[in-house]
Amino acid sequence: MAKGTRKEDDGNPPPARPNLGGQRKYDLDDCFFDSIDTEAKAYWLGFITADGCVRSGPQGTAGWNLNQVNVKLKASDAGHLEKLKADLSAESPLIPVPHKSHPGVQVSFSSRRLVGSLTRLGVTPRKSLTVQPWAGPDDLMRHYWRGMFDGDGTIARHPGDRPKWHLRMLGSEAVVEAFRVWASATCGSAAGKYPKGNIWSWTVGGLAEPQALVRELYDGSTVYLDRKYELALQLMAAPVLRRNRDGTPCSRDRCDDEATDNGRCRRRRGRRDRQHAD
Repeated sequence: MAKGTRKEDDGNPPPARPNLGGQRKYDLDDCFFDSIDTEAKAYWLGFITADGCVRSGPQGTAGWNLNQVNVKLKASDAGHLEKLKADLSAESPLIPVPHKSHPGVQVSFSSRRLVGSLTRLGVTPRKSLTVQPWAGPDDLMRHYWRGMFDGDGTIARHPGDRPKWHLRMLGSEAVVEAFRVWASATCGSAAGKYPKGNIWSWTVGGLAEPQALVRELYDGSTVYLDRKYELALQLMAAPVLRRNRDGTPCSRDRCDDEATDNGRCRRRRGRRDRQHAD
């Protein structure tokens, strides 16, 4: 048998780490996404759902079955693809993608088993507008959402003297709605999602709510997109300032004797809730 080829299987699940998908030059851990039970697996599932591309089906004049996962990022994020390769124990090289103003880099993994696992988890060809979010264990969802956010989210600080930030998530309606529900439970935001062209968007702004959300996403994590993690650290370090009725600043220290929830003073929130009840 020629190097890099194998006989078709008999319909049974393939064994661990076989050479699948027609021809493959580079080894990898085919079983990585068989079971999502670690931070890294949940994160990369989210990231590939956001920024990856799954291809399957006939390819080429010889009729080979193409089973491939591609991830393309801008050239300055090449280090993130190296992290992905390391976790997948993959030997695939990074391929430069020339562009006059926005050069990129991509990596490809050929494996029928890998593609099959991702497909069962909702990562299908031409998924951008139809993908459904993964519903996993509570302790892994923040890692999954961090992967999704690193791929399709935004952290930005507004210009000006006041420390005001916003976090935004883009994606299919189902993904954005699921992220909104999860994020709102974390930071207390009442913001709703809205359509933006043929995709959907959800935004939280200010300081206390973005700070609470970014802490849940990034604090204590071990895998992340470096440039977004740096912004997350800046946001987490920002002092939360509130204002009293007379317009004077109300600092976190001043509210320490009244416990806070997600950066919100319970006394002020309780007063607001009583007003709504009236």
